[in-house]
Amino acid sequence: MKRSRCSRKLLGFTLVELLVVIAIIGILIALLLPAVQAAREAARRSQCTNNLKQLGLALHNYHDVYGVFPAFNSGTTCPWDSSNHYRCNYGYMAAWVPLLPFYEQTARWQQVTSTLTVGSITYPPFGPYAYEDYGRGWPPIQGQIALLLCPSDGASRQLPAPNRQGFTNYHLSFGDKIYNNYMATNPRSPFGRLVWKGFQDITDGSSNTIAASEGLVGAVANRHRMVKGGTAAAQTGLSQNPAICYTRVDPNNRSMLTGTVWGYRGRYWAEGHAHVQGITTVLPPNGPSCACGESQWCYWGVYPPNSNHPGGVNVLMCDGSVRFVSETIDTGDISAPEPDGIAGFTRMDSPYGVWGRLGSMAGGEAVQSF
Repeated sequence: MKRSRCSRKLLGFTLVELLVVIAIIGILIALLLPAVQAAREAARRSQCTNNLKQLGLALHNYHDVYGVFPAFNSGTTCPWDSSNHYRCNYGYMAAWVPLLPFYEQTARWQQVTSTLTVGSITYPPFGPYAYEDYGRGWPPIQGQIALLLCPSDGASRQLPAPNRQGFTNYHLSFGDKIYNNYMATNPRSPFGRLVWKGFQDITDGSSNTIAASEGLVGAVANRHRMVKGGTAAAQTGLSQNPAICYTRVDPNNRSMLTGTVWGYRGRYWAEGHAHVQGITTVLPPNGPSCACGESQWCYWGVYPPNSNHPGGVNVLMCDGSVRFVSETIDTGDISAPEPDGIAGFTRMDSPYGVWGRLGSMAGGEAVQSF
């Protein structure tokens, strides 16, 4: 008996059917990928928020013990000389160092307060000048403290060697002070040089005053040339017209800076210079950073916080809460001079809108919702 050829069925896909299936899969991936990426960023932003809350808790616990917040920079002093860089820190120890025992880094703090000998160098308590390589051999600052990194930054993929100082994404606030902000003994914010302020000084209200925010590490990839992460150096006139910083943004590529640039932002977690860590509430979040040009070693300037979170940054308020601030927040007149050099300036209204008012602790301003 003969079999009919018509009764036989072909098995498998034709080329056209295969291409259709591949196209459908590609479309589904294209539709789902943004949602997956958004979910991952939401998780990273949540972790960043939690990090800031932990640092806020550390600030509050420190205040409970001492009645004040730590100074922006403090420490030991000795005559300025390169031979002394290992004998004292010149009062530039960042606030994250005395806060160590309040965010579960007691072992590091015990090393900080001890005399340590490494090779031929004997480090006194509170250690050496932690800028660049001077503090490289001092054990307490070596390695990365996980709490000081925001997962959205991506800097964890390019961490320094274990014997080098770790990064920080989190910076205390100078408020709307520009001139000599990291050396200020009469700060607009709760944090100045060798100045210890407490809740009693925050008359604008702790829920209306920024304590800290975030910034991308400038030492990784090509960020030293980027608006988010880099610093345009040697810019004169900043305290009289902060908007001049925008002239350092490349007109052909708005994500890049021009001229001499630095990549020190967040590079040294224990070093208390403005161009390393510290934020201002003058230019808006994700705006350009500029250091002054009034002298060869000029480090004060405008340093807005920045992040890889879409549309803005996380900020830690003095009451311990964390808020997300949009990069489009009201900044008033950014071409106005800073409120400095005037009697009673610490109680003056900020010219930099809601953003500036959030930075001052005793300006007497009414802060609108943000």
